[in-house]
Amino acid sequence: MCEDLILTIDVGTSVVKALIVNGNGHTIARAAESMNVEYCGLQAELDMETVWKTVARVMRSCLNRAPKEQVAAVGLTAQGDGCWLIDAEGRPTGPAILWNDGRANQLVQQWESDGTAARFFTLNHSMLFPGSQGAILKWLDLHDPDRLHRSRWALYCKDWVFYRLTGMVQTDFTDASHPFLNIRTGQYSTDILDLLGISSHSRLLPPIATVEEGRLRSDLAGFLGLRPSLPVIAGPFDVVAALIGIGANRPRVGGTVLGTTVVNALFLDSLPENPVPGGMTLYVAPNRWLKVMAVMLGTPNLDWALQNLACKREMDSTSLSHYLDSIGETTRPGAGGIIYHPYLSPSGERAPFVKPTARAQFYGLSVSHRTEDLIRAVLEGVAYSIRDAYEGIAQDYSAIHLTGGGAQSSLWCQIIADVTGREVVTFASEEAGALGAAINAAVKLNMYRDVRAAAAAMIHEKVRYSPSPAHHTLYSERFKIYREIYRRMWNIWDLDATEFRV
Repeated sequence: MCEDLILTIDVGTSVVKALIVNGNGHTIARAAESMNVEYCGLQAELDMETVWKTVARVMRSCLNRAPKEQVAAVGLTAQGDGCWLIDAEGRPTGPAILWNDGRANQLVQQWESDGTAARFFTLNHSMLFPGSQGAILKWLDLHDPDRLHRSRWALYCKDWVFYRLTGMVQTDFTDASHPFLNIRTGQYSTDILDLLGISSHSRLLPPIATVEEGRLRSDLAGFLGLRPSLPVIAGPFDVVAALIGIGANRPRVGGTVLGTTVVNALFLDSLPENPVPGGMTLYVAPNRWLKVMAVMLGTPNLDWALQNLACKREMDSTSLSHYLDSIGETTRPGAGGIIYHPYLSPSGERAPFVKPTARAQFYGLSVSHRTEDLIRAVLEGVAYSIRDAYEGIAQDYSAIHLTGGGAQSSLWCQIIADVTGREVVTFASEEAGALGAAINAAVKLNMYRDVRAAAAAMIHEKVRYSPSPAHHTLYSERFKIYREIYRRMWNIWDLDATEFRV
């Protein structure tokens, strides 16, 4: 009998990926294609039709490299937050406004100053930030009400692709959680809509399902060479899917995705009575939540440093991993006293605190420092932000399961272990989000009895990094300074929030 395969899609911010995996989680074929995000000042947008056409091409390319007749289902995940508006006929009413869009910066600052954000947190256990759909819808209500009038549904990226695959309009709990759900009941909250001043647009919110399930459209099945009415299983969005794909949905296991953003999360079986304000809480299922501290930018800090601080000729002749290994050999923990704050995003920071005016900085420079010290400081600064995020979650954990582009650097993994004082585990699959989507699809196909059983069979460990007690002690002292610096910069950032920084 032919082995069932799963075609799984992960639509990121700038890359669409497709994998075909078997029941053991091994990749049979893969394909990927980049997309160009349109940045203009604080705005970050994607053309929705371009996204769909890219998805279709990547799916077809991947299927051409594997026995497509064995594909039993399509699994789907995608970037979260942002706003993807369509009209009653399913046509985009404009470009998608992405999670890292900053046009609502001033609106969020207003909500913070007038107490709206604090009241919102009591209902949703999440912090508002400019790229959340609630902030975007309110900004459109104030500045482009005609677009809202022309729109019928406010979707997320995953929902848009699911609609194009199946013709069905749905979202799932994880995408809907922030900002519209009462976090205790998992239902849309009229109190939240009223609080944000967008209750008149409640008609835009789509139906919610634990997992979005549909059937592949017949015209697409013919285009792709798949059988008609193939199951399409979407959800959760990429953050949660990636955590499932690295086995972080177990008790006391932290999950970190070190990619464009740095997602740090722990699954919870109960909600804290008096949560510390910060991050997001996602409703996953009844009596199951996910506390997320999503630091705005991760690997772009290293990309920026390599582009602007490292010798390009040296980088051209040496692989990145070897270059970072050399950083580890020629520098010492603590980067010679330099501390870096990784707040490069034009939208500031969103976890463990929300500060739209926050900006990156180096502290402690002297004439004795070299480029290598600065690069190490950047790696350590992102690791400090990871520790800061987990301390903001305020739940005990014993290990960090790590994925994302940054997990490919052994130096960075070891620094994270040393800074946090926790064992760091990496995994064989570099596509955790796609694997998580495949795990969900495998369960829906009854290949496994539940997610835990599927994860045990389909996830494969790569390397474990144990923290050095001596280095952890050093980093703990430096971490105190890291925090004290940004606390003292708090009001200075606001004073310097001038137009030329946009």
